[in-house]
Amino acid sequence: MMNKQINSNDINLLNTNNLSHEFSQIIQNFNKLNIKEIKPTIENIKENTFLSNIIDELVDLIFKELNKGNDDEPIKQHIFDYFDNQKIILQEFYNWLLYNQDNSNSIFLFGYFNYYGIGTDFDKQMALKLYHKAAELENKVAQLNLANVHIYGLGIDKNYNLAFNLSEKLAEEEYAGVYLPPK
Repeated sequence: MMNKQINSNDINLLNTNNLSHEFSQIIQNFNKLNIKEIKPTIENIKENTFLSNIIDELVDLIFKELNKGNDDEPIKQHIFDYFDNQKIILQEFYNWLLYNQDNSNSIFLFGYFNYYGIGTDFDKQMALKLYHKAAELENKVAQLNLANVHIYGLGIDKNYNLAFNLSEKLAEEEYAGVYLPPK
């Protein structure tokens, strides 16, 4: 009876040949890859980055206007002017925002648009849900707006306790307290 021993070098050679074959297949498949399939993905990334920057700029704009003591009409006009200056179609942006609520700023802004009827009909109940969600994510502008609507009962019943808690939290973090005039 003859015993055959398998040499570890033979196993390494088999593994190397196997890996070489797999690597060769990957290279062949890569060469078949259509570069046109990659381009839309890159364009989508650029578009999403661009639109995310717009969200952040608009939230900053709203916050600055609130800190100046402006009420909703001048702020809305600044938003419309922003879209005109950037040559962005408001309805297209609103639709994109509808499906891209992936951070506290986009959630707040979508709520703001619904609350004030920007690019859509007024939907204060939806806006308040979005404000709550963004406030839970520590969005300061959402907390500020939520405190104001609870103080003045803008679209909901007044809730002084919640308004006080939100205002106190903002004050502790040194955010200026502003108010929206009652409607």
